[in-house]
Amino acid sequence: MGEEILNYITKIGPMWGFIGAILALVVNTYVTNKSKKVGLRPYIEVVRTMANPNDGVFKKGSKIILTDELEEHLAKVKESGIQNELTLRPNFLKVKNLSSNPCFGLRIKGVQQNSIVKETFLDLEFYVLNGDEELYIPLKPINNLIYQTQIMEIEYATLANEKMLYKNETTSKNGKTVEILQSIYVIKSWWKNEKIVKTTASNLKWKDVN
Repeated sequence: MGEEILNYITKIGPMWGFIGAILALVVNTYVTNKSKKVGLRPYIEVVRTMANPNDGVFKKGSKIILTDELEEHLAKVKESGIQNELTLRPNFLKVKNLSSNPCFGLRIKGVQQNSIVKETFLDLEFYVLNGDEELYIPLKPINNLIYQTQIMEIEYATLANEKMLYKNETTSKNGKTVEILQSIYVIKSWWKNEKIVKTTASNLKWKDVN
């Protein structure tokens, strides 16, 4: 009986060793690939800011989206001869890539709503935002007395072909901001999105210092 058991173990031992080696290889490959994906993830900062270049808001080399409304506005300003025309359009959405990795295929969407009405106030696409690059998008003033909730979502792809989502939800009461929730997710196709971070932002006024 003991000899039969020993023969059985001798026969299946190499097979189980091979299976164990394959499993270890699969696990190591998964961990390595996941680490690479995490290392290639870019993270963005999104804030509303004033547009006066003399206050140090516009970073040299940054990009400004020229919407139809802004182009028309700038043309009128040029005809009138007013200097520093961008100072006359103070509301901008600033999107900054905080990492050294680029993000691709940015889809930027803004929605304002109350208990009755839901309205899209921003919907555009942008090809790439390089590392440490800033993008400025002109915004109309939002009446938070009428629209108590504003939701800003930016979806983008990484070098590892992951999809990520930035979400900002601002809630107002009686015209004053009472809560700002910011979150970043990794979008999953088959199950719940992976939450990377969720914070409550402040509504402090600020400007960049030269």
